[in-house]
Amino acid sequence: MRTLFEKIRIIAVPLLTLPALCFAQDAAQIADEMKGLVDASLQEYQMLEKQIADEKTPLVVRMSSLEERNLQLRAEVESYRFLNERVSEEIAGLNKEGKSLQDQVEYVRSAFDTFLSKFDSRISLAESQRYFDELESIRAQASSDQPLATQFEGLVKTLELSLERNEAVLGGAIFSGKAIDGEGAIHPGQVVVWGPSGFFLEDGGERAGVLSYHSGAIEPGVTFLEGEQGSNLASFISTGDGTIPLDPTLGDALALEKSKGDVFTHLRRGGLVGYVILALGLAAALVSLLKIRDLKGFSTPSTDDIAELSRLAHEVGSQKAIAKAAEIRGVASEVMATGIRNMNKNALLLEETMLSVVLRAKPRMERYLPFLAITAAASPLLGLLGTVVGLIKTFALITLYGAGAPNALSAGISEALITTELGLIVAIPTLILHGLFSRLIRSRIVALEQVAFDFVETTNLELAQAK
Repeated sequence: MRTLFEKIRIIAVPLLTLPALCFAQDAAQIADEMKGLVDASLQEYQMLEKQIADEKTPLVVRMSSLEERNLQLRAEVESYRFLNERVSEEIAGLNKEGKSLQDQVEYVRSAFDTFLSKFDSRISLAESQRYFDELESIRAQASSDQPLATQFEGLVKTLELSLERNEAVLGGAIFSGKAIDGEGAIHPGQVVVWGPSGFFLEDGGERAGVLSYHSGAIEPGVTFLEGEQGSNLASFISTGDGTIPLDPTLGDALALEKSKGDVFTHLRRGGLVGYVILALGLAAALVSLLKIRDLKGFSTPSTDDIAELSRLAHEVGSQKAIAKAAEIRGVASEVMATGIRNMNKNALLLEETMLSVVLRAKPRMERYLPFLAITAAASPLLGLLGTVVGLIKTFALITLYGAGAPNALSAGISEALITTELGLIVAIPTLILHGLFSRLIRSRIVALEQVAFDFVETTNLELAQAK
């Protein structure tokens, strides 16, 4: 009889074997399918690889061609860039050269304009009438609204006209004309132009002088000469024989010399503030003289003199010693007299008594020094005040007459500058004198204190010897 295990095995074995047989059949079928797929994929890959190979060659050739073209274009761009830089540099150079040429043209034109202006201002009134039409024509031709070539043609005519005029006056030219003196009076007479110099002889032959020409003046200025020079010049103009003065400044030096005036004229230009500064300076000078007198009247006794006075006070008596001390000049006499009268006191009290005389005399010795200090400090401030006042006057005149009237502005400017000058002239010496006097007075006080110490020491020594 079969056992239960055997029965189970007989039943289980067929059951387990059946799936394995089914799986074996499926695996074989799957393998065949996979092989077919792999073969199909491999064929497709080979076809794609061949297609890529067929298409790659033209692309590589095309890419090489494009890269070569790119290199050529880059080379062309660099060439154009280099050419552009060269062209830019050449343009900048041409612009710079053009600017330089333009500046040169403007400079030459400005020089011509200046020459035309100076030529017009240098000629006398009679000559300006002679050349009036030609100068007006040149100005019209040289105006800024004309072409540049036309302007230069007109300006060159100025040189030609100047050369013609120089040839005419090289040997001397004489004609009737007028001149104005420093006071504004107009004098008719004879004008002589000889080279760059101009001379004038008043009608009647009484006075002769040197002409000076100023831009904008209606008549030339004349500075009449005095004495032998005026006589020689009048003789030369009248007869053509004689000596004449040659002034390289064309009369400006003579006019400047006459315009300077004397010291009092210079001081008067400082105005009211200038007078106040001068008054302070005069007072400071008087105070300085008083201090010099005080310092000269000061003397200190020597050590031998002090010993002699102490000996006389002990041996002869105080009255004899005080009379001897009175011969000493200055505060030292009072210090010694006080010491002689109090020599019987102890040394400390005697020293304090003599030093008290020095302290009482110190304010008297330092008198007037504060005034000198105030003067030294106030004078520059007064000068600054005068400067401000002068500038206010100047700006007021500018408001009335404008900045083109130097004669009207000169008074305020002179006052502004002269008061500053006077303030410094007074302040600097006063400051130096104040410092010098202070130093001397301090040294005198120290010397008086030393006299007191020496007298006390000498007195104590004699008292010790007497004992």
